[in-house]
Amino acid sequence: MKSMERWMKRIIFILLGFAGTVQASFPKIDEKTVVCSQRAGNTIEISYVLSGEAGIVTVSFLTNGVAISENQLTGMTGDVNCRVEPGERRIVWKPKQTSTLSGKFKLGEATVRITAHSLSCPPLYMAVNLLTGAVNYYISSNAVPGGVQNDIYKTTSMLFRRIDAANILWRMGAVLNESPQNQELCRPHPVSLTHDYYMAVFEMTHEQYRSLKGEYVSGYSAFKDCPDWNMHPVEMISYQTMRGRCETYDYWTDRQKSSVASVRSESPIGVIRSRTGGDMGFDLPTSAQWEFAARAGSVLPFIGDIDLIRNSSMAVLDADMRNALSPYAWFSANSKTDNIVDEENKGRTHRVGERIPNAWGLYDMGGNVNEIVHDFLIDPSTSVNSDGSYEVDPIGPSREKAMISGYGAHRQVKGGGYSDGYVCQRPEYVHGALIGETGWNRWCGVRLACPIAQVHHEPLGEAPFATPEISFDESSREAVICYTLSGDTPKIVTVDIKTNGCSIGTRNFSDLAGDVNRIIKPGNHRIYWRPDHTWCGHVVDTNIDDLTVEVREWTTNNPPDYAVIDLAGPNLPVFYYVDADAVPGGITNAIYKHSKLVMRKIPAANVIWRMGGDKWDADLPPESATSHYVQFTEDYWISVFQITERQYFFVSEVCGSSYKSDPRHWTMPVHNISWGGFADGTHSVRGADAEWPGSSYVNPDSFLGKLRKLSPSFVFDLPTESQWEFAYRAGTDTLTPWGNEVTADASRGHAWNRQNWSDDPVLAANSPHEVGLLKPNRWGIYDMGGNINEWCLDYFRVDNASYARRTVLVNPQGPLTPDPEYPTHRVLRGGSWDDSYERIRSSVRTHLHTPQYCKWRGIRIVAPIVPETVQ
Repeated sequence: MKSMERWMKRIIFILLGFAGTVQASFPKIDEKTVVCSQRAGNTIEISYVLSGEAGIVTVSFLTNGVAISENQLTGMTGDVNCRVEPGERRIVWKPKQTSTLSGKFKLGEATVRITAHSLSCPPLYMAVNLLTGAVNYYISSNAVPGGVQNDIYKTTSMLFRRIDAANILWRMGAVLNESPQNQELCRPHPVSLTHDYYMAVFEMTHEQYRSLKGEYVSGYSAFKDCPDWNMHPVEMISYQTMRGRCETYDYWTDRQKSSVASVRSESPIGVIRSRTGGDMGFDLPTSAQWEFAARAGSVLPFIGDIDLIRNSSMAVLDADMRNALSPYAWFSANSKTDNIVDEENKGRTHRVGERIPNAWGLYDMGGNVNEIVHDFLIDPSTSVNSDGSYEVDPIGPSREKAMISGYGAHRQVKGGGYSDGYVCQRPEYVHGALIGETGWNRWCGVRLACPIAQVHHEPLGEAPFATPEISFDESSREAVICYTLSGDTPKIVTVDIKTNGCSIGTRNFSDLAGDVNRIIKPGNHRIYWRPDHTWCGHVVDTNIDDLTVEVREWTTNNPPDYAVIDLAGPNLPVFYYVDADAVPGGITNAIYKHSKLVMRKIPAANVIWRMGGDKWDADLPPESATSHYVQFTEDYWISVFQITERQYFFVSEVCGSSYKSDPRHWTMPVHNISWGGFADGTHSVRGADAEWPGSSYVNPDSFLGKLRKLSPSFVFDLPTESQWEFAYRAGTDTLTPWGNEVTADASRGHAWNRQNWSDDPVLAANSPHEVGLLKPNRWGIYDMGGNINEWCLDYFRVDNASYARRTVLVNPQGPLTPDPEYPTHRVLRGGSWDDSYERIRSSVRTHLHTPQYCKWRGIRIVAPIVPETVQ
């Protein structure tokens, strides 16, 4: 009983965040030391004691349990929003200086909460006074004094935004593997950055440069007539001007010795390092850091969620693209806003921050000026690993390698500029030989980055880990799980984290990074987890004996239930998850309807089940199959959603939507595609020369042909009719997966059809709906009934006599020959939004001529589960 009491106390301490076993080095505020008093003039004074190591302190106020808005607390002074050394500290706040609280704030009705952040896990925003070197931190954009757009952050101060990049495996380079068509788009390849970092919210301005150096850099004379020229991005500046002139300096060699590369003390970067104390590694970003920040979690080709429309020749429709990109970037089509342009009439720079920021609040990542990064420039289509392995913290080639390339000692520039076309605004675009280390021009500027001091994990030792071990690093607020994968065969690795023998729930550790949720080679490995990000309401401390980790190994022919495939480029690893909750961001996240494909394992092996309609289902249309028994010998994958317009476009570079005026058309199921298609495969699923059931071959120019190239381990195809129906029924034998009541009301919430399509208030016209809005079936598959009819592989025959046999059909592939009356017709299943609710029953089917396409027909894909090789 006493042990149970001790355990309960331990759990309570963890939940409240007052664990008593915190290491002395971790910054901590004992709430017993916090004293809040009110002085004359409504001035609030707060005292507290910080123990452990130095930390960053922030404050929030709550009244009646509700937090006071952060933008009303920006007038605080003292030991707050900055680095604070251990000891007794004091904060002063004058609510009267915040207009909405003037004369209204009552201390007795409010509570104060003081948070001490580790220096290795600082708040989201950092502001640096370029004149004094003072550094302040703020937990959100609302907490930034004066707001992010205040002119001070474009003149005498510089604002930075934290980029959470540590141990995330992401795809860098061209979205659509376009490097064969455009040599200035880096070929797609996986990259992992081991540390978070700060990135400047704005490009460096002329006034910020003067705040560091005491004088303006020369600048292009024609632009100086602009009234706010000092808040335009600095240009006519070189790589070596920013870091210090040295003709033989090699950043690549310098970084092999230290995580922070050296700069000349008199350079602008040297000055900002010196003024801020000398221990902050301000610098230009690497190309990988720049692109990761520019993408802001997206894999789309441009800044913002832009509807990129292309035709089969890869030419962007100019008018559509200019209009879509204009709110996000200054480029050649919109930068000529007045008479202040250069003599070649190529437009001009603009005040920073006038366009819409990206999803992480960074401005002008596309357009205004090109931004110089560290990496030397060599052929971007051949400069990355070709074997599919991923790069860790890439910093580009060495000087020696660059000098023997065709480009010489030229630095990469990213982001496009005011005189460039919209194609140059893409995050992966690399300008060919635009600027040397000492060169400068009126199109190039800079943006600063700053590494966040984190514990560098040492390389794994030779000694194996006997059992999975979990440790917690207070400085980085990161849990590290060590394990050994034995044997000589790669396996899929997943983990479960438990407390008192019960799983904390996979959604609470869905942000795992490192060697997990993918195929892993034998050896010693590490997994990283940030509980603060996902395990809401819980605080983990150094002593995490209450948490245990179970590492599970899966063979590649018996994988977990879910697989996520990136459609943005080849050579990317497939990630596997044990359930829908474990899928990062949730399975209905828009990214799984745009650029990633989620597959669900169907437990079909050796199950004998009844397919087709029964004699008591008298309302079945005549083309529906009669009842018969089926058995599969293997499990298989099926896509959780119908393939969407965006997914089809990512693979085939074709958009044939009939509903482009609808803002949600990208997440509608793809339509206007045919089973066989035309000779050029423009609207093809399998290709006109792809025969079934004689062969599983597909035309390489078809959608399936291109999809197989992206992930060769998955032999994607359309489902057979039996595969489709088994997945739709999900273990049921009723008329529909949700029961035997076949009515319009019963279908609501389960399937879009003619009787309920207008229930969606966003839909402006009779059309398909965004996938995944209604309830999934019992196996977590969405929209198998309704929304849009789905092509199957099988030939259609009117005569169903072959199905009346009493024998069990094993892995049926449908009729071996077509019906003489319908020689090119294939089966369609599921019904559409324009069909009556009766047609969404499990056994109903229809058919269509394979070269034909229309707005009621789409696809869902399958793949056999077979052993997979390591990417």
